[in-house]
Amino acid sequence: MPLPSSPNPDYSGVDSLLSHAKALLRDNNYDEALALLEKAISLVTRNAAAWEGRALAVNDRNREAWRVAAELGRLSETSEGRETAIKANFNLGVSLKEAGALDEAREAWRTAVQLGKLSQTDEGRETAARASFNLGVILKQAGALDEAREAWQSALELGKLSSTSKGREAAAHAGLNLGAYLY
Repeated sequence: MPLPSSPNPDYSGVDSLLSHAKALLRDNNYDEALALLEKAISLVTRNAAAWEGRALAVNDRNREAWRVAAELGRLSETSEGRETAIKANFNLGVSLKEAGALDEAREAWRTAVQLGKLSQTDEGRETAARASFNLGVILKQAGALDEAREAWQSALELGKLSSTSKGREAAAHAGLNLGAYLY
């Protein structure tokens, strides 16, 4: 991907914009932070800190949206709401893991797995299998081998119940990790 360029970079005010945007991000004010970061990028398109801030702002806003979707889905009394909660918790777990919030990622994936065990759809079981596999990976990394084994066993069971290729793939990966765990 070619790097963006500014014909006449204007460094005046960029540091101030970045500082203000960081403060807004700390207050979860994503839209205003994004506006300031976009302004900084328009002034100096090759400013790595501005691009990094923009990526963080978008990710933080997405995490908040996944949290809301997960909670609303969980509270829903419909199967569609439950499916939404499974997917939202899976995506929230991925986003949290990428942010280094491993404890929160574990909880999001555990919730996806619990809801997935109640799911009557292939997609719900698939997503829960993928969440359970990911859960096993970070549990193993944390040294919680027995919990990792349980998570992979769940991924194997849920993946086998799903007729989707991703569900079966999660089951296969879980099986491989279980095999490695046992030996």
